[in-house]
Amino acid sequence: MNILNIKWDNPNTKYTALGKTFHSNGTDLIDQTGKSILDTVSVKELSEIDFTKIQEPIKVERTIQIVTEMYDVGDVISFNLNDGEAVKAMAVKETSDGMLFILVDCIKEEKPMVDDEDDEENSYKNTDMRTYLNSDLLERFPEEIRERMLPMEYDDYLRLATEKEIFGVNGYGADEGDNVEQFEPMKLRRNRIAFEGDNGNHQWWWLQTKHKNSASLFAFVGYYGLATYGSAGNSGGVRPVFLLS
Repeated sequence: MNILNIKWDNPNTKYTALGKTFHSNGTDLIDQTGKSILDTVSVKELSEIDFTKIQEPIKVERTIQIVTEMYDVGDVISFNLNDGEAVKAMAVKETSDGMLFILVDCIKEEKPMVDDEDDEENSYKNTDMRTYLNSDLLERFPEEIRERMLPMEYDDYLRLATEKEIFGVNGYGADEGDNVEQFEPMKLRRNRIAFEGDNGNHQWWWLQTKHKNSASLFAFVGYYGLATYGSAGNSGGVRPVFLLS
């Protein structure tokens, strides 16, 4: 990155060059001793230096708030969506590619699974919910999260959890098989209970699992963390799952 491309209006952004770490104070690049980069090089030499922006790790809450790029199941990360909505996400399963996270609470906007609940071809793959997750909602996620996301099934970057991932069994949906296990944090009912991001009330939230006996019904998690199901045309809570490297 050339000096001319550095955003001086972004204080505390860090860069490496010349074997040192510099941070922006809004008008200048300062090294770790508090000296300006111009104390080291001339203005002419400055234009020829290649700067590398340092990727800041995401803050993670455990028993205390720490900064790390290594996640453990149960860790909670906090960030704001691009429109300013504050969210938290909990690490729920380690995979060979990275760590699966699920939002701790629902986003403010409620959504139906489908616009046409009478469509006999309804399945999670062709729901309006899946389209919404990977278009409008994904675009609201900040760049520092999106650049670490990895694709999951159907090459989606956001998805809903399944019934078995939340409850460990399939009470309403078709059997998901032995390769799907309950997320460890979801064995605690408190972690299945969600609050709605707008006013803090209890919120039921959708799962991607279609009822095995009806195309118009999908499973969801009730207000108190218990399994149930309802009409796919109803607007409900959204707690997306995503995979971070």
